Amino acid sequence: MTEAAESTRKSAGIDMDDPSEVIAAGGTFTTSITGTTGDVGRIVDDMIVHSPAASPLDRALVEKLKWVQDTFENAVKDTDGQARITLDVTVAGASAIGNADIDASLVVRRAEA
Repeated sequence: MTEAAESTRKSAGIDMDDPSEVIAAGGTFTTSITGTTGDVGRIVDDMIVHSPAASPLDRALVEKLKWVQDTFENAVKDTDGQARITLDVTVAGASAIGNADIDASLVVRRAEA
């Protein structure tokens, strides 16, 4: 196929891998993200103070540590949630396009996750 013909074909429609391959790639992405956030969660859990905070400086540092832990824990929850949303949208979109192709539809009107 000539370059011009290939360009025309791509502009006339969507050039996408098989929907199952797109969904599998989305699953791999989500697994990678949640695996990393799991590692971060374990690291945060290991951030502990081994002695009582006796001085004002110690107490202030323990408060800062608590802030760091809370910040990372919230980021982990948000990141896991976004990874899941990304997968849900990928599944919905790829499925809608795949089903439209199977049904010989010309237009995907809506795909919701």
